[in-house]
Amino acid sequence: MYNNFFRKGFIEYQVLFEKNNFLNAVHEIEFLIKKNNYSSYMSSFKSYRASKEKYIFGLIKDGFCITLDIQYEKSIKFVNFIRKMNEVTIKYEDQVYLGKTSCVNNQEFKSMYNNYNKFEKIKN
Repeated sequence: MYNNFFRKGFIEYQVLFEKNNFLNAVHEIEFLIKKNNYSSYMSSFKSYRASKEKYIFGLIKDGFCITLDIQYEKSIKFVNFIRKMNEVTIKYEDQVYLGKTSCVNNQEFKSMYNNYNKFEKIKN
């Protein structure tokens, strides 16, 4: 089925927003999608509770997660669109799920995961 919708591939953008930010953040994401003439053929919505486990890169906040499957486009416009989506995520001090959302550059990663230095210490 996905081959029919996503002939050029797709990105899965999964982002967790804290409860008090969720509606504003999703409205901004929705605006970006419409403004750039993209769409999500499949989406999901999940509720998250803060985790007692302190995972380094896990989604551990109290909030709501939305997943958007957006057709990939090899263009500067698409890259800029993804950067804008990441800006919204960073603006609300939230984060994408790294296991599914691979379109985060080094600076964005460090803004979303301010505990990245723990991983560097373990790695070294």
